[in-house]
Amino acid sequence: MVDLRHPRVRGKEEDHRFLSRILLAEERKRVAREGPPSLWLHWAAKEAAYKVVCKEPRSRPAFRHRSFRVEPGAGPPTQAREGRVWYGGVAYPFQTEVSGEEGWLHVVALAQENGGTSLESVGREVALLPDGPADWRRLWRGRFTEAEWRSVHSFPSAAARIRAREALAGPLQLSEGDLEIVTGPGPIGRAPPVLLVGGRPFPGDISLSHHGRFVAWSAVIADRQGADHGR
Repeated sequence: MVDLRHPRVRGKEEDHRFLSRILLAEERKRVAREGPPSLWLHWAAKEAAYKVVCKEPRSRPAFRHRSFRVEPGAGPPTQAREGRVWYGGVAYPFQTEVSGEEGWLHVVALAQENGGTSLESVGREVALLPDGPADWRRLWRGRFTEAEWRSVHSFPSAAARIRAREALAGPLQLSEGDLEIVTGPGPIGRAPPVLLVGGRPFPGDISLSHHGRFVAWSAVIADRQGADHGR
């Protein structure tokens, strides 16, 4: 998730030290041709692929942007675009959504072995971050279980969870309170989230993201027959 109007985003395409740290030579040439939105497409695609890698059954790697190589498909970076991110000899497909009017870019990536799930079937939403009261921790704590509350590290983290639970409850024929989005051990804000129903992992996958003015979630939910459906 990238807020394209965030103050720290503006002008970064001119920060050559930053570009050298996160982009490979071929990616820098592409960004120079395509302009600033392309920089954030590359950034978000690498971030999304890293989230996928962290969910795979292997040790979590240190996140070095240059270890991930973005191979976008044809099209301008200001429009929806598909492509692949390469890491460790494995290609992770990704898809972008862009809102020029609201000023955001959101990227979803999938594991290579995704059980037949397509990018088009991944449910997702980008929403404005609501205004947060100064005492939001006191006011909102009652909306989370203890396990979920331990996973909340900031107001946007809490807001993204609530937004995702509200959106998923209806399709799952559950109440929002039946759902938990928790994270396991790991660095704050980096451990992958897990959707629980009744305290047990629910089939499927979920991801949360936030930046600047926006929160986002994406999810694939498996029904009782094992088929995957975006929600």
